Amino acid sequence: KHGHCNVPKSSGKLGIWARTQRDQYRLLHEGKRSFINEERVQKLESIGFQWSLRVSNEDLWESMFDELKSYKDNHGHCIVPRSTGKLGKWVDNQRFQYRQLQEGKQSSMTDERIQKLESIGFQWSLRVSNEDLWESMFDELKSYKAKHGHCNVPRSAGKLGTWVSNQRKQYRLLQEGKQSSMTGERVKKLESIGFQWSLRDWMKELWENMFDELKSYKVKHGHCNVPKSSGKLGIWARTQRDQYRLLHEGKRSFINEERVQKLESIGFQWSL
Repeated sequence: KHGHCNVPKSSGKLGIWARTQRDQYRLLHEGKRSFINEERVQKLESIGFQWSLRVSNEDLWESMFDELKSYKDNHGHCIVPRSTGKLGKWVDNQRFQYRQLQEGKQSSMTDERIQKLESIGFQWSLRVSNEDLWESMFDELKSYKAKHGHCNVPRSAGKLGTWVSNQRKQYRLLQEGKQSSMTGERVKKLESIGFQWSLRDWMKELWENMFDELKSYKVKHGHCNVPKSSGKLGIWARTQRDQYRLLHEGKRSFINEERVQKLESIGFQWSL
């Protein structure tokens, strides 16, 4: 169940029993009277029982360090939230032990552990790492842009979608003179890859681009009846008809009179 035999004393009867085996083993090696014998020693060692917890604590640390390396490989950073469970709490404790060491207090942190953690980019201050986390998410956004051609990640897309939504929120707060994590440098970086602060503006631009495509189709084919099988333009044309129907039923629709007039000006037909 746990992957080791280091039962804490607080675990009750089993914890006390495990502690007793270590005590009896020590007595045996000191040549004193003990109820433990070689047969029991072999049985316990066959399941990885360790006689010194000092050694096993080191093994446990190495095991958690390996978990952290795997987390870094998957997420690109070592900022494990506490809510992640055992690893999150362990990471939090490393920072606590490091602070204890810096303050000259008793600590389980050693120079060797510090070097190992820093070798994989572990940061002792989360204030610094928040900047790195932002950069990491910005890199993800650049990859998204390269793949999709825009930066409008839907919120349903998970962590990146939530992050993008938060950038717009922080930008609004900045514009209103309120406390915000958005900075001038971040604004420039986001705008350099075509990030748009208003989804409404982006939707308008997208509609105009598709309308231009439809006009080109009309010039080439002599009509606007794009089959749905034609891909993006076909689906868009069908969507305009669906939205027009909603408008005439008095329901919510993104099509307006201006768009209706534009479409009708090139001979677009609402009913096929």
